Amino acid sequence: MALLLTATDASWAPWPDAAIFIGTAVAYGAQGLRLVEFWLVWLLVDAIGVPLQIASGLYFSASVYIVFTALVIKGWRDWTRSAKAVAQASPAQTPVGNVGM
Repeated sequence: MALLLTATDASWAPWPDAAIFIGTAVAYGAQGLRLVEFWLVWLLVDAIGVPLQIASGLYFSASVYIVFTALVIKGWRDWTRSAKAVAQASPAQTPVGNVGM
């Protein structure tokens, strides 16, 4: 992806752009397969996105990534608490990876 962006001169930062695209595609694909443990992928995408948007002068887009980061952290925290509560209620019947399905 980054090589294509470089070859076509479509981006001034092809590697970060490609990392955001691939990270987002992987996280969405995993969620489509009902895998919910991809919080770190979303945080990585946001960690790349915020500085990239700021460096580009796109401050509103950077603020959107910051909001996404806050939502990911809250979601990850809530999911972890829920998974622990379900695991404690019936440890032999509900694997942690299937919570919330």
